[in-house]
Amino acid sequence: MCISTLAKTVLAFSAFSLVMTTTLQAKVSEKERNALIKMYEALDGENWPSAYHKWTHGDPCEDSWQSIVCNKEDTEIRIILIAGAYKNIFKGELPPEIGDLENLRYLKLASQKDLTGEIPKELSKLKKLEKLVLQEANFEGKIPKELGELDNLKILWLSNLNKIEGEIPKELNNLKNLKELSMSRIDNLEGEMPKELSNLSELRRLLINNNKKLGGSIPKEFGDFEKIEIISIYDNNITGTIPAELANLDTLEGLILKRNYLSGTIPPELANLKSIKELVLDSNLLEGVIPTELANIKEGASIFLEHNLLKGKIPSEFQDSKIKYFYIDHNGLYTDDDDLADWIKKHNAFQMQWRVNETIQTNELNASDTTDDSTHLEWELVEYLKNKPGGYTVYIQEDGGDYKEYNSTDDKYTDDMNVTDLKSGTDYCFKLETFSNYKENRWFHERVVKSIFSEEVCITTDGGCFGNEVFDGESGMCKLMEDMAGDITQNAPVETPEAENETLNETSTDQTQQEVEEEQEEVGKETEQTQTSMM
Repeated sequence: MCISTLAKTVLAFSAFSLVMTTTLQAKVSEKERNALIKMYEALDGENWPSAYHKWTHGDPCEDSWQSIVCNKEDTEIRIILIAGAYKNIFKGELPPEIGDLENLRYLKLASQKDLTGEIPKELSKLKKLEKLVLQEANFEGKIPKELGELDNLKILWLSNLNKIEGEIPKELNNLKNLKELSMSRIDNLEGEMPKELSNLSELRRLLINNNKKLGGSIPKEFGDFEKIEIISIYDNNITGTIPAELANLDTLEGLILKRNYLSGTIPPELANLKSIKELVLDSNLLEGVIPTELANIKEGASIFLEHNLLKGKIPSEFQDSKIKYFYIDHNGLYTDDDDLADWIKKHNAFQMQWRVNETIQTNELNASDTTDDSTHLEWELVEYLKNKPGGYTVYIQEDGGDYKEYNSTDDKYTDDMNVTDLKSGTDYCFKLETFSNYKENRWFHERVVKSIFSEEVCITTDGGCFGNEVFDGESGMCKLMEDMAGDITQNAPVETPEAENETLNETSTDQTQQEVEEEQEEVGKETEQTQTSMM
């Protein structure tokens, strides 16, 4: 059995493991034997299960110490210490003598909650160590920067170490043979991810997950990894934007950045990832539209964008893409193409009706009953959003200026709003925005998802008509008097008995025309008076 296969076996079944090598036909050195005895004494060995009591007698290999197996291969004997059947048997602190195990290849300490004290900096003396796994223990203090001196280390896993604090040591960038770095569920891990980690030229897997206090942004230098296959940085406190430089990672198969606080837009360059299988960006605060370029992502790849702040029209190009899964729900996205909508439904594992979870704009906004200082807005409700928390926000524009927020409804059942305190004789335009409120839970952040704006509707309040214009309250607009006259003529009732002759009809029409002309004259006088008072 080769060392890598053996390590995988030990990893699967052990809670405490040591893999050592020594030369053929030689016993474990006295120095290393004493180091093991020191560990036995420091970790309350007398109260370990009785099978371990032989640890204080003879040679670990020759006398078959419990959980130690010596495998002869070519010119070396590999010694494996396994205590996988027992959890929480080690009580106390690791002694500094652990650094004397000069042939140690693999050290795993897991599920030992009574293991306390600091992680010994003496581990840096283990120059043959290839794999270091520390999990579910109560180590205290900081991650020793001296771990960066383990030249032969290939795998470093640190997880569920809730009393460890401080930052990720930048000195870890010296681990020139490191292939896998995992730091997860370390509640008090703070600071930022060191950009120097990009110097790990052999790194295949970078796993930095579930560290609630780890902040900062994703270094753009992470686009310089040479052999990286998995970047998993999820459920942290990471902010900032997604670096477009990550698109340079030709060997990257999985980019998993979910449940952070990433903002900005999705870099279209990510479509150029040559080996990508999973692009997981859900549960962030990403904005803007879905880049059309993502429709050309590698065949068979899956894209996860749900629970962000994305909004706008979904590019039709996705319907012809070769994507495996496509998750976009709980954003502000929409499509008018039913075929594309059906394609999206078919490309999620649950065949969900994704449209019912989107925050979209209303199709119709109207203004009526306009006066000199108010108007009434009505809109068509987005039916399937009515039972979701949120509402509608009205935005107002005055005389061609910038749009500003006017007011919001308290729910999604309200379909109208009175707009008051307007200036007379002023042009106004209005737009409507739908919004949905999401509360924090284990899957996504508290946020407000907004739709794109509806089409605008414009009015002019009464008192601002000039020359031969008059105000039409029904439309909220100024109209030419000739047009108004035409409207009056068209709508004026003609009460003429059917038995009267044509002459009587002409007389009635002449009287109506005279009344219109008189009304126009009065309106003209009022307009002149208004202009005079304004001068």
